[in-house]
Amino acid sequence: MKAMLRILASLALVTAATGCTAPVGLAPSTEPLAPGTYTVIGQEVSASKMGFQVLFLPFTPSNPAGKARDEAIRDAQADALVNVALDVTQLNLILVHFIWTTVYGTPVKKNG
Repeated sequence: MKAMLRILASLALVTAATGCTAPVGLAPSTEPLAPGTYTVIGQEVSASKMGFQVLFLPFTPSNPAGKARDEAIRDAQADALVNVALDVTQLNLILVHFIWTTVYGTPVKKNG
């Protein structure tokens, strides 16, 4: 009987703690850049912002994707990012949901 209760408790925990990752968006750059008007200055960079939600009350920064984008550009000392991707990862517990927003891109400097 105890073994059956352990199995059921484990299944309930696995069901209650679910999560997913989804690519939300792709863009050629964070601002309009014509080919040949910029120079790549480094390897791909990324930045993340985390928030959470209790029941229906969000505790996340406003515009997490924009803040992550701005942080990635600032940390790389770049003017913009090219080949940009945005991912959102969620971990759902029974009453609390954790959300990570991550921006990836290649840092560039404008020519001239």
